[in-house]
Amino acid sequence: MLTEKNKIVFATDIMSDAVEMYFYNPGECYFTIGKDAESPNPIIVTHNIDEGSKMEPFLRLHSFIATDMLQKLADALYKINIKPTALKTTENEMTLIKEHLEDMRQLVFGFSIIPKEK
Repeated sequence: MLTEKNKIVFATDIMSDAVEMYFYNPGECYFTIGKDAESPNPIIVTHNIDEGSKMEPFLRLHSFIATDMLQKLADALYKINIKPTALKTTENEMTLIKEHLEDMRQLVFGFSIIPKEK
């Protein structure tokens, strides 16, 4: 079910004043939340993508709660070290910039301001 091809896209539905999340594999299938008659818990249902058919959203949130709820979700994920890919890149770039600045200080001033770890 979960592969590298999985995509998640958020869209705004102006007609229903909602934010929709689509979870899918391009050209193959999409996923929705459903119910199983044998279980009280929600399940993920897989649907084939047929040419000309409309994909149903995985999740639909009314816009008056969507922003706050999705922000809280993002913050909670960040706390358990699940970060956006772009943020990971930025953190790596900042580490490299700090190392470069320290190297330049060493060249210009002849000493290190920040002690290097052994």
